[in-house]
Amino acid sequence: MQHGFGRFSNGYTILQTQLSKEYPAGNWDELVVTFVFERRYMWYFLQAYLPTFFSIFISWIAFSLGPQAITPRTMIGVNALLSMIFHFGSIMKNLPRVSYIKAIDVWMLSSMTFVFLSLIELAIVGYKLQMQREKDHVIEKVDRIARFAFPAGFSIFNIIYWARYGFKVG
Repeated sequence: MQHGFGRFSNGYTILQTQLSKEYPAGNWDELVVTFVFERRYMWYFLQAYLPTFFSIFISWIAFSLGPQAITPRTMIGVNALLSMIFHFGSIMKNLPRVSYIKAIDVWMLSSMTFVFLSLIELAIVGYKLQMQREKDHVIEKVDRIARFAFPAGFSIFNIIYWARYGFKVG
């Protein structure tokens, strides 16, 4: 009995098994079984990745509201974080329990970290605004930096994440 695996660039993995028996007369009987496995990439993209992209982008809207809009900024950040936590739980219940870290775990935890960091930025801006030790232009500078630093950091994370997990076959 021979087993063979074939991995292809289109995401298919084929398991092939051959059973052979030689008879005294030299005849061969052969049974070939082929299993085709296909990943459901689109399900993961629509159910996990796309909604988290939107939650992260929504959390960045707070940077454009200005330092005086503490209440709306807090609501946006907290709602985005709660949405991510709920979404992570619903994804985890649909996946098998395994003892190792999956790519989706890395994605979700990193995404929640970006939303959480936007809340930390809000806390810094709120603290500086309340203390009024800093002039308004310093507080606005923090928001301006966050408007560019968060998308840049998330872009770098995406490049690393998709290079590590996205193009892996098999």
